[in-house]
Amino acid sequence: MIYKYFKQIFLFFFLASFSLVAQNSSEKQLIIKDYNLTKLENLKEEFSTNFRKEKENATLLATQRGWKMKFTDTKGSYYELMKVSKEGTPLYYKTYNVDAAISTRTNYLHNNGGLGLNIEGQGMTAYVWDGGIARATHQEYDGDGGEDRFSVGDFSSELNFHAAHVMGTIISSGFEPEAKGMAPKAKGIGYDWNNDLSEATIAASNGMLVSNHSYGIAARDDDNEVQIPSYYFGAYISTSRNWDNLMYNAPYYLMVVAAGNDGNDNTANESPLEGSAAFDKLTSWSTTKNSLVIANGQDALIDANGALLSVNRNTSSSQGPTDDLRIKPDIMGNGSSLYSTYDSADNAYNSISGTSMASPNVTGSLLLLQQYYKETYGSFMKAATLKGLALHTADDTDIAGPDAKTGWGLMNTKVAAETITKKGFESWISEEVLTNGNSYSVTVNSDGLNPLLASVSWTDKPGAVSEGLVNDATAVLVNDLDIKITRDGVEYKPWRLTGVNSNEKGDNLVDPYERVDIENPTSGEYTITVTHKGTLEEAQNFSLIVTGISGDFTFVVDKLEQAFCSNEDAVFNFEYRQAVAGTTQFSVTGAPEDLSVAFSNESLSADGSFNLTFGNLINVPAGSYEIEVQGDNGNEIQKRIIRLIVLHPNFDNNPLELEFPENGQKGIAKKVSLAWKTNLNAENYVVELSNSPSFSTLLFTDVISATTIDIVDLETNSVYYWRVKPTNKCGEGAYSSTFSFQTGLTDCTNIYTATDFSAAGIDETSSSATAIVPISITENLSINKIILTTDITHSSIQELTISLQAPASIGGASVVLLSDACGDRGDIRNTTFDDDAGVLFCNFSTPAVTGTIAPDNNMSLPFLGKSAMGDWKLIVQDNSELNGGQINAVSITICSSVVNASVPDFSTSNLVLNGSLNYVINASNMSASTVSETEEQQVYTLVELAKKGALNKEGTELVSGDTFTQADITAGKITFTNAETTSFTDQFKVNVTNAAKGWLANQTVTIQEGVLNTNEFSLNDVSLWPNPVKGILNVKLNNAIGNDVIISLFDLQGRKIFNSVNKSTTDVFTKEIDTKNISSGVYLLGIEQGGKKATKKIIIAQ
Repeated sequence: MIYKYFKQIFLFFFLASFSLVAQNSSEKQLIIKDYNLTKLENLKEEFSTNFRKEKENATLLATQRGWKMKFTDTKGSYYELMKVSKEGTPLYYKTYNVDAAISTRTNYLHNNGGLGLNIEGQGMTAYVWDGGIARATHQEYDGDGGEDRFSVGDFSSELNFHAAHVMGTIISSGFEPEAKGMAPKAKGIGYDWNNDLSEATIAASNGMLVSNHSYGIAARDDDNEVQIPSYYFGAYISTSRNWDNLMYNAPYYLMVVAAGNDGNDNTANESPLEGSAAFDKLTSWSTTKNSLVIANGQDALIDANGALLSVNRNTSSSQGPTDDLRIKPDIMGNGSSLYSTYDSADNAYNSISGTSMASPNVTGSLLLLQQYYKETYGSFMKAATLKGLALHTADDTDIAGPDAKTGWGLMNTKVAAETITKKGFESWISEEVLTNGNSYSVTVNSDGLNPLLASVSWTDKPGAVSEGLVNDATAVLVNDLDIKITRDGVEYKPWRLTGVNSNEKGDNLVDPYERVDIENPTSGEYTITVTHKGTLEEAQNFSLIVTGISGDFTFVVDKLEQAFCSNEDAVFNFEYRQAVAGTTQFSVTGAPEDLSVAFSNESLSADGSFNLTFGNLINVPAGSYEIEVQGDNGNEIQKRIIRLIVLHPNFDNNPLELEFPENGQKGIAKKVSLAWKTNLNAENYVVELSNSPSFSTLLFTDVISATTIDIVDLETNSVYYWRVKPTNKCGEGAYSSTFSFQTGLTDCTNIYTATDFSAAGIDETSSSATAIVPISITENLSINKIILTTDITHSSIQELTISLQAPASIGGASVVLLSDACGDRGDIRNTTFDDDAGVLFCNFSTPAVTGTIAPDNNMSLPFLGKSAMGDWKLIVQDNSELNGGQINAVSITICSSVVNASVPDFSTSNLVLNGSLNYVINASNMSASTVSETEEQQVYTLVELAKKGALNKEGTELVSGDTFTQADITAGKITFTNAETTSFTDQFKVNVTNAAKGWLANQTVTIQEGVLNTNEFSLNDVSLWPNPVKGILNVKLNNAIGNDVIISLFDLQGRKIFNSVNKSTTDVFTKEIDTKNISSGVYLLGIEQGGKKATKKIIIAQ
């Protein structure tokens, strides 16, 4: 899209890592005040430890295998060995550059640049990671911005031409005018690229705003042979996730990444998306979600007003998209023929082209936008806002809309700055937050002259890594936000890619940036709405940018959504600005009727602020309330939606309810999604999983804001207990009821055999022959494990890449089972791939492979819990034309989860106490049995306690999670004790298991007592004194000659405190009981003789 007022800005791209930080300590604190610095410190240590291990391993293997540690290729790109892939290939960092002519362009934000600004990087610092460091004494690092503006950050001493050129592209003062950098008054700090991720984490913790990476993983080695695994292209690998993890935990930090210079290499990726060799060339951190990936553009033709007339992409610039069709690269900079500093002398310069130079061109421009925004509004933009602003204002350059070559187009720093200037009147820039189940909306007025554009940008949580999957289409987006514009029932959708070279407007499922374009809007009101799909794992920050609007006035709330405890007032703060003289009246609609509402200023006729206060929250139910605030100046009405969240410290009215798995559910898969109902009073949930109902041992615990969480790799045929506690900042609730479930047995009897071998031949005349055999699975089985058996004849299996591709219904991802194996030996005969098997051992004779082996990559893990139904494909790719072969046989075994049907038989009858304080449970009360099993193998687990007494095993009280057997019951070892003085009904619950792990859940045993009364005795003439007692209690029983007298003392929880068996040889029995070591309280004294019983209440007062 070319705006009526746009100006082209020229950016440089080569390959270097760069970061931006405010120098002022208060500005730094403003950036990091909400960071979890402990989490960032832990990430730094993790990243640093991983780097050292990987570098040491690579160095050792380089010595053993003769790999070069560093080298420069014939095109001038610099390489350094960093680590070894899990497939055993060396991975080099490589600078992205080629020779080119001299070229540069001036930035409109500079002094006398055309916008009336003087934004040149004052007070900002540029951090550059590269293959080495720049020359600190170069003349360009002095000048108006200060002397000695470059320094070294990591003890590196090795100068590097590429690092010098990148640094100069950013901070050169213009001592030689053609070499002037994007931020000529900024400072620069240089780092060697070793340990870059850990060092960037430290820098982010100290307020870094932007980092530029003009280097990447080299696809080819110094012999021009492909050295990276085929699945790296377009994949979201662990490196991608690690950088996303850093950016998510440091939300003001934006990573700027060079796309690479492999645009003309159409053979390195053997399996490009859609078979299109001109696409799918991005790797490593260029496939991150949250970064800004830069393509390389040639010199653009710009008119006198700064509008773009024409521009071409440099054909060497690497193309996207990612495997899940995210829009990468994001944007294009100018990286062709850039003249900048060199490292050989204090006055050395040279011209270089490449994405390496386009990247610092963009990075320097982003730094200036941060500086300008801070000077204008007093704070820096979050990374999502900065990224969104760059993409929102870019000039479209290829097919209409975004594409996989230049992203959203050529960066237009002039229009981005103008958008900042016009914020509130002709543009909208705001940072908002979206919580689970809620939406955001705002009404704007189109100016009727310019396109109406609305975009949403957010920093997404790190996604699931897709190691080993070729062209894995599974979306790595975690929190999927959506934006739309509506008017008069017409809905306008955002852009999305539909293929490597096609796009459309529709529902975008993959990008953490969405933009809606209305090319020719009519003037008037449009509503912009932001929603989300599924469940947000945490509240999601997002940035909204709108252009093509107009307004007489504007008012903005500092926090769109706020949560307040019900014992306080809720206050929302607004800023008001006006462009047209007049008075604006403020009002509220949609507030709960029990709320009180008060404005600090009900109207304003000049720029200012006002507060909106809600009171009486105690009478409002917990929950989220959308309230509309209106401003009306008589000529125009503007509406803002705020969201008030009312929280109560007490959860009695909001108990938590579990949903899945249901209590007692069986046959659950090894991967399960625990789910519970949204609790309106909760901000977070404490989730616990255990193998005991007492939760004495926690197998998993976490605190999350979502209402579902995935638990993976559970043991089969095992019982688990789970519960959830709701919390908020005002208090916490009780744990939910405990639910239990049993995972299923693994059934591996589902075998499906291929019948279609029409494309099973491997052509020996082609260097990229592919054989494909489909296997159809017709049953809807949940995948617990996959086993594949095949037979392949081929005289040199090292030429083969063997993959299993899943059905399109579950993403169509491919897993590489075997690649480049066993040298020039032949044949894979009757071989079974099983994730649990041992590693491959190549035979010295034919067949090279046979028996059962583990695949190169886990073929079950990506598909756990998914439906196996559909057409699977075994794909064998031959990477040489020297030999041919054939797929002879293929079968797939789907191991699914099934219910364990070998459950015990169980019967129960009520426990009728009839006045007994110590009831012995017998087999008529509880009986469990299993054919061919013993009573000892029938095990009871106590999962719910009785409320009026206690179960005991041989006198020891049982608690939740304790076990006993049917043999214990038969032997009379299990008793129920209680100290109730009135009739009652109670119950307890048990789980029953047998030797086969058959499981009966939540079996209820009922207790009844209808005759217990402390005022009526079967034994006569019982006397107790003194009562209350302190010290010695005297017990007297008349007519007592004969049987033993049993005296027992119980507390009111039914616990036995004292027990005595006494001989009675006279007509009058007496006994002294010393109570001095018994705590004060109310107790029940039970006396039993010859089948007669009596109970007396006593009070011990110490």
